[in-house]
Amino acid sequence: MKIYFGSIALAISIFSASQAQHPILYGTTTSGNGGIFRFSENDNELTNVYRFKNSGIYRRSHMVRGNDGIIYGVAQGGPFGHGIIYSLDPATNKYTIRKSFKEGDGDSPNSALVQGTDGRLYGITATGGINGNGVLFSFDPLSSSFHVELQFNDVFASSPTGLNKGSDGRLYGIVTGGPDYKQLIYSFDPISKEFQAEAFFPEEFGSFPSESMIEGQGDGSLYGLMSFGGDNETGTLFLIRCHQKKLLSSLILTQLQERIPTEH
Repeated sequence: MKIYFGSIALAISIFSASQAQHPILYGTTTSGNGGIFRFSENDNELTNVYRFKNSGIYRRSHMVRGNDGIIYGVAQGGPFGHGIIYSLDPATNKYTIRKSFKEGDGDSPNSALVQGTDGRLYGITATGGINGNGVLFSFDPLSSSFHVELQFNDVFASSPTGLNKGSDGRLYGIVTGGPDYKQLIYSFDPISKEFQAEAFFPEEFGSFPSESMIEGQGDGSLYGLMSFGGDNETGTLFLIRCHQKKLLSSLILTQLQERIPTEH
């Protein structure tokens, strides 16, 4: 969803911060260093909440509402240039940098955080880490403790996309992996810390997944977008089911007519 103010596209990653009849929407801007805005549907008012400075956003920011009601986001840039985790209190509009990524923590967090069943916030970085191919990390919003859960590598997995929490409590994502560098669905259990390669995508599904997948209504189906490939070479909308390292079923729902923008 986008809101236009004059000729500048302002909003990315809009979501509701309340369950009220007229919710307040929060999002981020990309002009300049970017910033955070709030939109009240009740009075149709758009308000700039915080303007990122040089130590804040570089490209885009993704936000999520935590179980504690606080808004959490990630952005590229930061004091060390590798990215940040920040929080925003919707009651006071107080903005706080909670974590500044350093060398070895991963570089360029590029998708929304996901809150696991253990209460920690999980995310991925596009690059960085020991192998330079990104990491899967966790952050405790209570203690501010940060931990690299998984280092992606050249041989098995690289170019990770955003995470999605399934109804089984596991986190699901897509990486490029295997000897032929195919698209691979993986899962991670926040409790046991188990990483599992679930299934490789059929080649006809395309490549360069766009953002994270979403789960269907309790049937374990995962839906997502590929930015390239398909009959038109402009990407596909897909549905896929997998269980215990087996591909149960897969289906290309539609061939996209225009290419979907990608973060890569």
